[in-house]
Amino acid sequence: MKYFLVILVWILHSFSAIAQCDQPIYLEANNITASSAELAWTPVGEEMYWILEWGLDGFTLGEGTIIDSLESPEYFLDGLAPETSYDYYVWALCEDDTSSQSALEFKTLPINNMTCDAISIEVDSDSSTLVFNLNAIPYGPSPPCWANQIAGDLWYKFELTASSGIEITTEAGTSNDSHIALYQVSGCDEDSAIYDLLYCSEDISQTDWMSYIITEELSPGEYYIQCGTYFNAPGSYSIQVNSADPIVYPPNNQCEGAIAFAVPVNGSEVSVNGNGTYATDENNMGSPHVWEAFSIDACADVEVKFCGSSPTPIAIYSNIYDSCPSASPFQTGMYQSDYCEDDNGGVFYQDLPAGTYYYAVVADSTVGGYEEYTLTVSAVSCTPEPQPDTCTTWLNGPFGDFDFYFGGAPSPDTSGNCPIYTMDAFAIYASEYYSVDNFFASNDYTVGVCYGEGAGTWPVELAVMDSALNIVAWADSCQISFVAPYTGRFYIGINESGACGSSSSNTSTANGYLSITCGDVILNIEEAATNEFAIYPNPSSGTISIQNLSESAEYGIQLLDVSGKVMWTEQRFFSDKQATQFDLPELSTGLYLLKVIHLEKQSYSTQRLIVE
Repeated sequence: MKYFLVILVWILHSFSAIAQCDQPIYLEANNITASSAELAWTPVGEEMYWILEWGLDGFTLGEGTIIDSLESPEYFLDGLAPETSYDYYVWALCEDDTSSQSALEFKTLPINNMTCDAISIEVDSDSSTLVFNLNAIPYGPSPPCWANQIAGDLWYKFELTASSGIEITTEAGTSNDSHIALYQVSGCDEDSAIYDLLYCSEDISQTDWMSYIITEELSPGEYYIQCGTYFNAPGSYSIQVNSADPIVYPPNNQCEGAIAFAVPVNGSEVSVNGNGTYATDENNMGSPHVWEAFSIDACADVEVKFCGSSPTPIAIYSNIYDSCPSASPFQTGMYQSDYCEDDNGGVFYQDLPAGTYYYAVVADSTVGGYEEYTLTVSAVSCTPEPQPDTCTTWLNGPFGDFDFYFGGAPSPDTSGNCPIYTMDAFAIYASEYYSVDNFFASNDYTVGVCYGEGAGTWPVELAVMDSALNIVAWADSCQISFVAPYTGRFYIGINESGACGSSSSNTSTANGYLSITCGDVILNIEEAATNEFAIYPNPSSGTISIQNLSESAEYGIQLLDVSGKVMWTEQRFFSDKQATQFDLPELSTGLYLLKVIHLEKQSYSTQRLIVE
């Protein structure tokens, strides 16, 4: 072996030698840690062995550590120093020759890049700990409050010997950004860490990108801190862990903790004082908040205002909820900036039915909310329009076509012009209603079925209903104008005048297109539109015939349910006046839309189909 090594060194450093072996390619350093790396390369020829030499970055060949006679193209290298750059070279040995060398540089990770290698921090130490993540990689969970985890993580831990609150602060260094998260971690002994996220912090405010965590009372034990930075701000900052008085969450931090107070209708207003200090965003509304609840025993117009709150709030939620927790608001109120003499504002809700309501108070002063607040609620009896003796029975609906095709009700542009949204894919039938979002409080709207296929075939009765299906406006004609009493969803109902629900003989008879526009306008009656195809029988029990009434062409056929989901498709060439029979898939009983598309022109015609 002595003579072999002499010959080997001579071969490695002889620049005049001509290598007959093929040089290894694709050198890699994988699974790098603070003290090890898995080296690998790809053979090219019929090598018998490989020789590897490694050392600190820039070392002189022949002065590194040589590993000879490797029988496979890989090597596990350990005993390395953290955050240090290394080079390694590799040669192939053939029967009588040695290849030229291939080289690769790699760098080890910080010693505490991995969770279970966390460095201990002393609680209440007089000095801070330096966090420097320039050479780190992302490791561990991605905390929900962090914008990204690209720059790399370092891990620290501390021990509590007695129950205490904990305060964690960071201070800028070469990096003016910090991300921190606090965990309890188990499973390090089994090399399979299990994380329990306790707290997360990214930016203290809109101008300070440092982080801050203060906790509830923590039990004795070991705790882990994950430290990172924003993707373009790796570098150093300091972190300090101190004991502190534990925080106490507001009792109404979640809506279940809100205690409802009674507000007399047509009586005195009621005020409550609250404090949102240490509130969190438990209901994912975008900002920390607390909840207040009130009840009314009759329909009322309600004002929720912040007179006396200091400082003047900038951020106020406008939604109100009728249950806790609730997936969607019961009503979106109208903000009023002139409710109070101190220039504080509030929200107005119209026609709230009797019941209990929940209101979220923004409790984050960094976004314009406040911690201490005064909330005042007053209620005045509803003054609804007289309820007509009209039918409120609907055999079909609510249909969401206006939301699906238009995104809800129309709105005027900056010049005050408003589009007319017309559902011309099919005509209305008697005893059906539509759900339409995005009406705005105090705006004028006109709803009509005065033109389109079959318009005027039977006398129409129109009703506009609020979110509780109470009638807001009604007309015994093909058109109705009304002022939206609140922002949000309304329902448009159509019945045959003088007939209710199944008593109408026109529940399958077309009678115009439903249209919605802004303002008080006149929607004129026009002649019925002509369909480009006919379907029969209708209602159908599973088999239909489609007759082309337009030009000969290739057509696509789609059957959709009332939500817009495609249930069946077909493509067929139709000659003029040709009728073709189709077997429908197995469908539930109900109303469907049959859409026939001229594939070349991309035009289409739609009709309703009832499946029995």
